[in-house]
Amino acid sequence: MPSVSAAQHRAMEAAAHGHSTLGIPEKVGKEFVAADWAGKLDAIVAGCDTLARRLDAAERKDAGDEPGNGKEPYGDVPYADPGYQRDGKKRYPISTAEKIRSAWDYLHKAKDADRYTADQRRQIAGRIVAAWKRKIDPKGPPEAR
Repeated sequence: MPSVSAAQHRAMEAAAHGHSTLGIPEKVGKEFVAADWAGKLDAIVAGCDTLARRLDAAERKDAGDEPGNGKEPYGDVPYADPGYQRDGKKRYPISTAEKIRSAWDYLHKAKDADRYTADQRRQIAGRIVAAWKRKIDPKGPPEAR
């Protein structure tokens, strides 16, 4: 059984070394100390596993193959903007109906539209409309009719 407090652990350490002032048998002290170390070892192993998982995730993020990172911030999905802006990052994912609607809305906001040339806006809008027709409504977005 592991110790339940730091004070108990110190008392058991003393008993394990034959220096108990509380009358704790040496054998009992050794059992508690062994259980304390076993618990610490389990925690260390669990911490190492957690650290390994975090490092693996960080490596995937650096590679840009996981959503939220790299040149494909939403992962390996189709994008309306293939990377026209200076940073080369793909924008406006068009993989789901919700994302298609969102891409259409954002493209029509002045602060987003101003980042593109007229030709780039037409190409992006064309990709969004094509995705809209495939996944939402064959007629396309209401504003594009």
